[in-house]
Amino acid sequence: MKKGQKVRILRTNQVATIVEVELIRKGGKVHRYCHLKTDEKSYLWLDASELGSVVEEVKVSVVDDRNRELHLFICHDYSKDNMKVHLTGKNPDNLKEASGLYARLMNLFIGSLKETREL
Repeated sequence: MKKGQKVRILRTNQVATIVEVELIRKGGKVHRYCHLKTDEKSYLWLDASELGSVVEEVKVSVVDDRNRELHLFICHDYSKDNMKVHLTGKNPDNLKEASGLYARLMNLFIGSLKETREL
């Protein structure tokens, strides 16, 4: 983690910029603390373990008993406040032909993302 780098506060998913980084000895161990500036012009100190990348990626796969597969790739960019979703399939390759419990399960998953306004 470097000065000027944008990071995400894992507890709140808030984007902040690193102002400075200091090594602090605590309990016999050395911890890396970052001085952060948030969008609200506030400053705070957090341990580096409480920070993450501004881009988070997830892969969700559903496979049925006949080896038909659906793969959902989700990329959430917290700094740009957008999410990209990409759905692919295997057996059938055409997603319009996908039917059955595995397809309904993926449909429910995508629907729940929309309901919680994550999409």
